Amino acid sequence: MVKNSSFNYVGLSLGYGIFKRLTAEYEMGYFISKIQNYNLTPAFQQKGYGLANGSFTLKYGVWVKPLQNIELTVGAGFKFPFTTESQYADNVKLPRDIQPSTGAFGFTSQIFFSKGFPAISLRVFTVNKYEIYAANPDHYSYGNLLMNSLFISKKIFKNFYGILQFRSDYRLHDNYSKGIVPDSGSEVVFVSPHLSYSIIGKWHVDVLADFPVYKNYTGKQLSPKYSLAISLTRDFNLSGRKKEACQK
Repeated sequence: MVKNSSFNYVGLSLGYGIFKRLTAEYEMGYFISKIQNYNLTPAFQQKGYGLANGSFTLKYGVWVKPLQNIELTVGAGFKFPFTTESQYADNVKLPRDIQPSTGAFGFTSQIFFSKGFPAISLRVFTVNKYEIYAANPDHYSYGNLLMNSLFISKKIFKNFYGILQFRSDYRLHDNYSKGIVPDSGSEVVFVSPHLSYSIIGKWHVDVLADFPVYKNYTGKQLSPKYSLAISLTRDFNLSGRKKEACQK
């Protein structure tokens, strides 16, 4: 029986503005480790590592009103594995929970809406994503995932922001060649506080934590206790033109 599990992950996200309202985004990540510890004597551990799934997405701003501080953006794209082969250790296939990749292609779509309130240095925005996965070479398909997030961002003082995120992850049952996997499917609600610092308007450092406040799993599954993350973002102006100042 599994005692506990943990992971260490690093990711890279690149975004490029093709036209004024059209942006392309590429994401990839690498699991330094995905570990499961078992209730056995002597102690026993299994470890996976490697590239996670990548993704490519196109986003378009369908409703952008700078004077009203409103933005509505929609996006769609695909997810892909860097390898469709399962990972083995000592000639034994690692459990599905610590495989670094799904080994399957998928489709992703999203809707982003933002509304700013400059008078009180507050911004509210939502991100809604839906992911669909095909079957991998083992004839296993992960359940479709719906993620709904609400963010509240407040300027604390110059270049320093506090962000509170509420997120709901709803995953359908996984499917195998023989039918639905009983121990799959879940609904989890997270609260995620963020602290963000901007350096000369180009570098952005974010520290955040994920805490599940509601968990509903079908069957026997591993569930998260918490996660911590640090992100570093850099903006580049590749056009050579100065950004236009927004009127207030």
